[in-house]
Amino acid sequence: MPAFGASWTLTTRNWWRIFGITLLVSFIVGVVEQVIQIPLSLASGAMTSVFAPHAGVQQVTTTSVVLVVVSMIVATLVSAVGFAFKTSVAALIYMDLRMRRDGLDVELLRLLETGEDPDGIPGRRTAHQAGAPTWPPMTGQGSPTG
Repeated sequence: MPAFGASWTLTTRNWWRIFGITLLVSFIVGVVEQVIQIPLSLASGAMTSVFAPHAGVQQVTTTSVVLVVVSMIVATLVSAVGFAFKTSVAALIYMDLRMRRDGLDVELLRLLETGEDPDGIPGRRTAHQAGAPTWPPMTGQGSPTG
């Protein structure tokens, strides 16, 4: 339940902006998907007569099935790209709200400048901070062996 409270706090006074952006992005993605899928589905119906103008029932059925499968594969790929785009927009909205409301950008800059890692995220410290030797070792005229 604390996540719902944090979400409520984060979206307070920004609901209409978030709703508008989400609605606009969904509309744009839907239009692009339809612009690609409608001509493809119409073409798949018309292509049957082009590939087999005087064919029997079995050949027409086979051609229709192949074209429908290709049309569905393209529709799935277009939908996947649209879903990825909508998810990216949602992540950008979240980051924008966190930076505006919580000062996340200032906190990230402070962590970057000081090199501190108060949360103990593994792999955050560099080799130089950990006291490990750096690679390549600085010996001689660029030769790692000295």
